[in-house]
Amino acid sequence: MDSIYPMSRKVDVVILGGGMCGIGAGVTLINKGKKVLLVERRSVLGWEATSAFQCRLDFTEESPLVNQLRTNLKFFGMLHNNQFDVPAFTLILDHLVGERGIDLLLYSYPLQLISKEDRVTGVVIGNKSGKQIIHADVFVDATEEAFLYRQTDVPFLSNSSVPSRQTIFFNNVHEGITLPLTLGNIDNLRNIIIHSSIREKEVCVEFDLPEYSISEARLALSKVIFFLRANIQQIGSHAIVTHTGYEPFPLEASVYLKERALQHPYFKNLFGVGIWTIPERTERQQLNTLTGRIKLGEEAGLLINNTHEKNSDFEKENISDWPHAVSVHREADVVVCGGGTAGPFAAIAAARQGAKVILLEASTLLGGMGTGGVVHAYYPMQPVGLGRLGFSSKRFEISEEVFEYCYRAFGGLQDEVDVRVAKISTFLFEGGSYKSYGFHPEAKKFVLEQMCRESEVEIVYGATVIGVEMDKERKGLIRGVIAATPHGLVTYRGKVIIDSTGDADVASMAGVPFIMGRKADGVQHTFTQLGGYLGENGNMELGGCPTDLGYIDPGDVFDLTRARRLGLRYMYKHFIPFKSRLLYIGPLLGVREARQIIGEYQLTLNDQILGRCFDDCIGYMQAHFDDHADDYENESDEAVLWVWLLGNWEKIIGCEVPYRCLLPQRVEGLLVACRGASMTIDAHYAFRMQPEMQQIGEAAGIAAALAAKLGITPKKLDVRLIQDILEKEGVLNKGKCPRPLLPKLSLPKLKEILLSNTPQEAVWQLVHCKKEEKKEVISLLREVIRSDSSQSRFWAAVALAMHKDNKAVPELVKCVQERCGDIPEGLKTVPLWWSAIVMLGRIGDSRAVPVLLEVLSDVSDESVNLDVLIAAVRALGRIQDKSAIPGLREFLKWLKNKDFSRIKKLRRPAREDVRWQIELAVAETLAKLGEPQPSIIKDYLNDPRAYVRRYAAKIAKSIDLSNNY
Repeated sequence: MDSIYPMSRKVDVVILGGGMCGIGAGVTLINKGKKVLLVERRSVLGWEATSAFQCRLDFTEESPLVNQLRTNLKFFGMLHNNQFDVPAFTLILDHLVGERGIDLLLYSYPLQLISKEDRVTGVVIGNKSGKQIIHADVFVDATEEAFLYRQTDVPFLSNSSVPSRQTIFFNNVHEGITLPLTLGNIDNLRNIIIHSSIREKEVCVEFDLPEYSISEARLALSKVIFFLRANIQQIGSHAIVTHTGYEPFPLEASVYLKERALQHPYFKNLFGVGIWTIPERTERQQLNTLTGRIKLGEEAGLLINNTHEKNSDFEKENISDWPHAVSVHREADVVVCGGGTAGPFAAIAAARQGAKVILLEASTLLGGMGTGGVVHAYYPMQPVGLGRLGFSSKRFEISEEVFEYCYRAFGGLQDEVDVRVAKISTFLFEGGSYKSYGFHPEAKKFVLEQMCRESEVEIVYGATVIGVEMDKERKGLIRGVIAATPHGLVTYRGKVIIDSTGDADVASMAGVPFIMGRKADGVQHTFTQLGGYLGENGNMELGGCPTDLGYIDPGDVFDLTRARRLGLRYMYKHFIPFKSRLLYIGPLLGVREARQIIGEYQLTLNDQILGRCFDDCIGYMQAHFDDHADDYENESDEAVLWVWLLGNWEKIIGCEVPYRCLLPQRVEGLLVACRGASMTIDAHYAFRMQPEMQQIGEAAGIAAALAAKLGITPKKLDVRLIQDILEKEGVLNKGKCPRPLLPKLSLPKLKEILLSNTPQEAVWQLVHCKKEEKKEVISLLREVIRSDSSQSRFWAAVALAMHKDNKAVPELVKCVQERCGDIPEGLKTVPLWWSAIVMLGRIGDSRAVPVLLEVLSDVSDESVNLDVLIAAVRALGRIQDKSAIPGLREFLKWLKNKDFSRIKKLRRPAREDVRWQIELAVAETLAKLGEPQPSIIKDYLNDPRAYVRRYAAKIAKSIDLSNNY
């Protein structure tokens, strides 16, 4: 995106709808010198090809864009007999749009036209960031539903039914099929055809349905796949289903103009483009191809280019003047927001308890990252009896404890889903010796859809929550949510609302307090953009591209768009290595972290390490401290202790999960069942995996149904009612309760360990002692820090530092002065002197200032890297001694050196300009010392990355930048 907020400036043309019609118009207009913004509700452009998997692009001399796309596809060897490769097309299309300079905003819905006399002056759009107004001279309705045109008085006609087409891709198909092969009909499924693909041993199967329905298209897969295996020998028991269309392709428009009008008859700066602009049915059907749609867009682009409409007063319009225009209200006992990992389990569980349930999902599939994000394995384990280990034996020692953990049964819905997925995978989706690593993602999509249908859960796809409805009389009681859909705003009211959005969007909109990002710089986990691919053995593998691509602020829809495009650009750059195996690009961005609500109880890392039990237990969690960061100087002190010093990153930890973690403070009638549940940031690193989310989803669904039935809010529900059901379902069982990683030891025993050859083994418990023991523990540590053992002295100093006791300062200063390079055993550990810097900052003693300034001044030392420099700067900021100001000023001068390395490698494989980290850390420290640096902060307030802007804004607020500078 060229701008941070595309609606903050007026563009020449806004195109609402990023399908092939909208892209055709946008590219034509940008070629004519116009400034263009494309707004699309999905996560990808050109949905007809990239989501519905229509992969034929016929040649035509009349379309410059078609010819350009064909040329680019040929260059990569991804076009054959007018058939193209969908992943290649996805990457090429995004690259072309970006190269031409078209602004793009994804995940956003048009909601309302704003007009003045005979002109449209703006369009209200909605997304998870709320509502915004987009301004332009010209507006183009390129939505599939003619959404904006239908808000005017233009006459439309409707089709009583809209047939659609679904696709299935098979790989490892035996030779001997003459293609295309027409197979006829099965019941109401028509025109089953097998087409060739550009890949060897791959075919594409298409079939038509009488109605457009994502659910019906997905459920029809079993019937078609069974028919093909029974009747086509080359597919038979050998071929594996690798991917299917994320949504069907409509073969007709649901509505169409009574009279053709590309330019609106009344609003002179409003244009329409789409097959719905064509009154005559035969012509509509002829143009309902990728090539035809692009040509329609180009035709509209040329017409739009000739308009000379201008809007000059858009600055006067304010989003607060445009309330939610909700015309439709729906009601249920339970409304589940989010159909990702936890949501379907919550919906099914609630429905099985007799509740009427509506499930809202922004995408076109259920299952979240497991089905749409190419993470089709339970990390780091697999369920009982269902296949391969989900981790490398080189990383995790296969001890008895780990083996038991990895092959455990979960009980309840999770076991039922896993077993059903395994059975249908063997029977339908997998082929002979060709399997899917972990579970088969297409099989799980199907099973979740099927179980929702069996439970009478109503699924609403393409629905994003953009607001909430609170009770007008009872403060803090949520009554419903307001969702943006392709057909407008809809209010969904429920007796209980479940937030399974992953990012705790509903909770945030309802006023629930939350934390977001690590304390130092507000940064959250790195994100992924994965693609499915076949391994050399013909099996479906996990994550067809490197896993980490940078940081993201998932609460900001503009940053989501930036991140999605960053992922696609990375894949485009490295496309050649994957082109022979990449099957599809996951439609979901791999977001690991967003908000953590503040609930009735906040789970901690220490709870997990000690295997804590709770009276209100509704499940269990077990994993390791899976923080993908490598810059632990920006993480919490506990994270530094657990990982950098103790080397415990990969140790399995776990505990019971209390029901209170699902209950938000300040709001009634709401359960939060997703990775946004109430826990600390450090606890989140282990408590975010698919099994745990599915488990709390089931518990939340049961709780919501019981509360709705009893006419009370979830907070007033007796947790024993939930526990009774979970026990009967096999979810709760004391035999499954995770064991403490660290045995509870007496103080004399801990002292003995501290004086042994492995003193670090006593540190965690000495740091997390009971309040009544603290005085005795500190006395013990002060005694050990005077011992003859340098090793024991250092670890005693670490423990004292965690207690913020300044008796540790001399030992830690010495460690830094000597640049102690000893590295503890374990993954992600670092030289001891790095951690000593962090510990000195925690104590906050001015005696550490000289040695920390020495680190900043000795930049020629090869052992001093960016992590060490940031650690020293942050430590000085915590100590807050003004004597550090001159040294920090000199360090700022050094930062301007052109040889300074701005690029830091993140975990596998991304590289990001992280100069912002060090410069803003210095600016924040100097601000704390009374020497603000407004010029540095102002530069970063306009950074295209939302998390950088947010960190800069935090510092700006602390110095009141707007008023004083």
